[in-house]
Amino acid sequence: MENVLEEEKLRSNLFGEDPQEGPLAVVQAPWNVHTEQTSRLEPSRTRASWVDEDDESLKVDLTAMKKTRKLRKNERESVVSGVQLTRRLREQYTKINQTAEWAKLDEDQQQQAKARAKETQRLRKRGMGAQAETASKRSREEEPEAAAAISPFASAEPLTAPRVDADASATLGGADGAVRPLPAGVVNIRYVADANQEARATAQLSGLQFHPNGQLLMTASLDSTLKLFQIDGRENPKVSSVSIEKTPIRSAHITPDGRSVLVSGRRKYFFQYDVETSNVQRIAWTAFGRAEKSLERMVVPLPASPQCPGQPSDMFAFLGNDGYVMLMSLRTMQQVGSVKANRNVADAFFTPDGHSLLTYTVDGEINVWDLGTRRCSHVAQDAGGLGGASICMSPDGRFITTGSASGIVNFYQAESVLRDARPTPLREFKNLQTRTGIMAFNSDASMLGMASVNVQSGLRLVHTESRTVFSNWPTRQTPLAHVSCLAFSPGSGYMAVGNSKGRALLYRLAHYSEA
Repeated sequence: MENVLEEEKLRSNLFGEDPQEGPLAVVQAPWNVHTEQTSRLEPSRTRASWVDEDDESLKVDLTAMKKTRKLRKNERESVVSGVQLTRRLREQYTKINQTAEWAKLDEDQQQQAKARAKETQRLRKRGMGAQAETASKRSREEEPEAAAAISPFASAEPLTAPRVDADASATLGGADGAVRPLPAGVVNIRYVADANQEARATAQLSGLQFHPNGQLLMTASLDSTLKLFQIDGRENPKVSSVSIEKTPIRSAHITPDGRSVLVSGRRKYFFQYDVETSNVQRIAWTAFGRAEKSLERMVVPLPASPQCPGQPSDMFAFLGNDGYVMLMSLRTMQQVGSVKANRNVADAFFTPDGHSLLTYTVDGEINVWDLGTRRCSHVAQDAGGLGGASICMSPDGRFITTGSASGIVNFYQAESVLRDARPTPLREFKNLQTRTGIMAFNSDASMLGMASVNVQSGLRLVHTESRTVFSNWPTRQTPLAHVSCLAFSPGSGYMAVGNSKGRALLYRLAHYSEA
């Protein structure tokens, strides 16, 4: 008898039977058992499928792997629970990808969603599962269709709406909403914080660039570290950091699609850092009859600009010796060709339309290379020719500037450089007295930054329409130190200045409302 009772109790535990109904209850009424099991499983549907109860007891050492060390709140923290690890991974993913605009709900939509969830839960508790599913389906059908997904890796447009503050009121025009042009003479600029204040470099910054989405800033340094920061103008939290093995970084650039960062130094190989996964891949360079010992000078196209039709080039380049420029594919990361100038190339720049490459030699010769045929389509001689140092083209393709070893910067109309053998500059800037190796335009080409690393505070800002230098900044008290790199945000709301002390100084340009 005891054995029979134990069997009935076991059957009840396994199959949900009532011991009083006897062992044949399952055979006589199988549909009743199915109904009981369905009702028992009903409450579990409210639990998300990705919730794991074991996460609460799980312990993870964040210091065990490099990829998890960046999840720590401070250096002394080591072990966290599985729940904490999940939360921090979600926060890390949100910092990099941000929330898609179509997924953001306003307050009314949030309240309606909460009300629908409560009503569905109430019906399920009362055993009205079918009605709950019908109500949930009806509410989904009444919702407006979602917009197309926005990804920071699929578009170069900023993800956030333009941020307007009190200082940026001058940006807006009259009733028609037209944007006023940047005024000349005095620039409205103020220091907000160090972009890398959470993790400054221990050596000179060698690379500085904003991500195409306008929310991340990349910094690279001679201390072999590559870091990404989320720019908010206040805290600027660090998103990720990686140390490149035994390679002081000499050049670092974000690819036009924003998915990866290319890093090089005085090595025969270079690195590709994946922004989304934080993986670093070492890529060997296969020489085509060349014996280059260093790939430290790298040129990468800028992201697409609304002011210029066409797409950026699908190539990037390494500047070699004896006038050689190695052309590389952004898709395969392998060399696809090369061009050769008559003298050593000091600098190069991809045109915004993606069709040509400009090279600037040490004796002031500008070569225009057709990327389709790999042939030189035009040669122009820089005025003065006092030793070439750098070359830059505005995002809209209107202007070309050249910097010399003597500090003189020539400002050209792009058409004259691409057409004439000896173009005449619109203006010669003699504000810098030493080698001008750093130049950058802002997004609408209304401002040019030019700098020399050889002197303290060797940075000047130029108003491009009037071809005049802003007189009020920088001052003698501006702590720029030796400027080593310069970058403008996609909306020109921020300007970042890297220096020899490892700091990335962040300045707010009040005329622009969008970062």
